[in-house]
Amino acid sequence: MLQRWKRRSRLVSGARVALPALCVGIVLLLIGWAVVNAVIRRTNFGKAGSGLEIRMVKPNFQGRNASGKPFLLQAASAVRDDTDSARVTLVDPVFTLGADADKTVVRAKTGWYREDTRILDLRGAVTLDDATGYHFVTEHALVDTVKNDIDGEAYIEGRGPLGRIAASSYSVKDGGAHVYFTGQVKGRIEHHAATAAPKAPAAAGAAHKE
Repeated sequence: MLQRWKRRSRLVSGARVALPALCVGIVLLLIGWAVVNAVIRRTNFGKAGSGLEIRMVKPNFQGRNASGKPFLLQAASAVRDDTDSARVTLVDPVFTLGADADKTVVRAKTGWYREDTRILDLRGAVTLDDATGYHFVTEHALVDTVKNDIDGEAYIEGRGPLGRIAASSYSVKDGGAHVYFTGQVKGRIEHHAATAAPKAPAAAGAAHKE
């Protein structure tokens, strides 16, 4: 009986020591796990913005503007931004609005397209060819694929069936139905084009092509 009591006493004493130690160990383990998770998350965040990217070869972005006119955006390659998934960087982009004989084609060296706003920002050796036969060259074009507008705060020059024109900046509205040239506008009507069918840019304050 005495031995049994002593054995139980030792078990109780051991439990009084072991249980607090076990609780402390569990708390330390939880703290350690929280620290490890924090480090893992911080490392993953660092990797997310450190050059990991989604690259596309010959991508195609298709859609329609507010009036239902189709557009097609193509490029030699594209990279989706690793920190802003709606932003896509383009190499040699080609933007086509409309189809067949009624289309406008814009090309550039580089560009950025936002899938959330559907805004296309083109830079470097930008060319614009419309359905009336005009060819324009500039360094910048901001294309709103929804409103069907193109704006550029850069020097532009071009020629077409009725002559040549140059200006400090420009704005194309309604898919080419209205073209405005602003700044130092210079134009020249060429004699051989007097009988050409397409309409030419007309001066009205800022030069205006309709």
